[in-house]
Order: sequence, then C-alpha cells, then structure tokens
Amino acid sequence: MHPSPLLPSSAPFSGGDTPTPRPYAAMASAVSTTEHDLKYEPCDVKNLGQGNFGTAKLMKCRKTGHLLAIKYIDRGDKIDDNVKRELVNHRLLDHPNIIRFVECLLTPNHLAIVMEYASGGELFERICSKGRFGEDEARFFFQQLVSGLEYCHHHGVAHRDLKLENTLIDGSTTPRLKICDFGYSKHSLIDSEPKSTVGTPAYIAPEGNCCISQIPSTV
Repeated sequence: MHPSPLLPSSAPFSGGDTPTPRPYAAMASAVSTTEHDLKYEPCDVKNLGQGNFGTAKLMKCRKTGHLLAIKYIDRGDKIDDNVKRELVNHRLLDHPNIIRFVECLLTPNHLAIVMEYASGGELFERICSKGRFGEDEARFFFQQLVSGLEYCHHHGVAHRDLKLENTLIDGSTTPRLKICDFGYSKHSLIDSEPKSTVGTPAYIAPEGNCCISQIPSTV
C-alpha cells in the first residue's frame, strides 16, 4: 500500500493531465452544516440507497437547480482505504459513461461525496422489469460499458467490481449507461498491486470462484 494515501481536493476535475493528488487531511474543505445547506437542499423523496458505506440521498443544487446524488459517510472508522481509493480514482475520470464526480465536503459528522444523479436507476432493475434484453438492446448497453471501461484502463484505473448493480442509467430519451462505485478500484501508479480477490461472487468467472478460498482476504 502507498505509505500515505492521497485524496483529491474538493474542486472537480475534468479530463486533461492527471491532477496532483492532495493528502487526505486536505482532501475536502471542512464546512459547517449551515454552509452545506446553503449549497444543497434535500428533495422530498426517499433515500437513493443505504448500506455499510452510509446513505445516498437525492439533493438539489441551490445555485443551478440540478439534481445530484450525495453519499454521506460517517466520519471516523468508516472512512477506510476503500473510501480513500474511491475518491482518488473516481476524481480522475471524466467520461460520458462514468458517473461524474462533482466534489466532496466535510460536515461536522459526515464525509459528503457529491456525484451526478442517474434518474434511470440500476441496469439490474431495467433487466428485471423486462425479463430479458434482446440482442440489439444488450449490444447497445454493452458497447457503452466497454467504452467507459476502456477509458478507465487508459487512465490506469481498474474498477474491480463491475456488475449490473454498479451500472446506472440516466433519464435521457436514449438511455446512457453510467459506471459507478469505485470503492474497490485501484490505480496502477498510486495503489499497490492487487493481491486479493474482490467483487461479487455471482459475477466472478467460475475459475475465479474456485480459487477464492485460497486467496488472502486483505485488499
């Protein structure tokens, strides 16, 4: 593991040269709840998701009116290496088929990760609602997935947990696929070489599943 995990500044990054990462302590500007509320306001809907990582909420930018997804993670032990890698690696990526990283903020109780909102939900839900995809529709989404993945690899980022639940759909008439959740990702230059198996067993190739028990569980 890199001796000193690096995290991005709160300013968004868009293409071009790789930015100079900043130390974790300087990763985000500490803001009071009042300042946070001046920038974003909640929407009157249920949470977008909740899990071990924290809670994702639908919020509105007061300045632009745009809807955004904000992931709130409790400050403390929950901000682990996976969260740090997610911030570093996601911020480096700017592609139509990857959920856009906007910024991150520190509130008194949470780390708030602000991201693009994909109103179409998970690709998994779309397939379940239809029962199955025809060849044309499957190819349409798969081409977008490959495009986003190729961009990640070109910039040295391996996602390491690609699955239907980590691919979202925007709300446009012609739906656009968006890769999300870079918590298990690693960068070829910043992070150590992967030594373990991560991801979701149902999406791992059979030859990988048979070897899981022989691989250490450390990331």
